Amino acid sequence: MWREVLGLLDDAADEGLPIVAQVAGRSIGILYCPQGSVHPLLFHPAYAEVAHLPTDERLVALADPERRRRFLLEVTRAISAAIGPDKILSIKLNPADFQPGGFTEDE
Repeated sequence: MWREVLGLLDDAADEGLPIVAQVAGRSIGILYCPQGSVHPLLFHPAYAEVAHLPTDERLVALADPERRRRFLLEVTRAISAAIGPDKILSIKLNPADFQPGGFTEDE
């Protein structure tokens, strides 16, 4: 199916439509977890403040709503500054955003 989609995009580009395909890279098989040596929060200041804690205490600290807010806001502010004010930044928190059992608007 992906070959068909890329073919349609090529056809559209050949007809003059300014369109470019974007394809996700192949997974490299890294398991991200708080106990692992590599994870997305590793170099974030809000994580560095609790990195020294034992795992159970660290997980409690990471679940703190204020710390979660900091992760989201600090990263989105940095990305927004990098891409400039004329670009739109959209964030998807997880597949269950605003669904029953997922994040709420207050979170």
